[in-house]
Amino acid sequence: MSADKDRAVRRQKQKRAKDSKKRVGPSQPAPAAVAASPVKKRAAKTTAE
Repeated sequence: MSADKDRAVRRQKQKRAKDSKKRVGPSQPAPAAVAASPVKKRAAKTTAE
């Protein structure tokens, strides 16, 4: 049970990391905290633009 949960969480984190890399680009990778929080993500987007 817990092993499945860990696997699912890890998969979500990897997906999130991939998504943030696509959005931000390879030149400036987004920190995990920014990727995890939609509010921070929005703020990061506005500062980048």
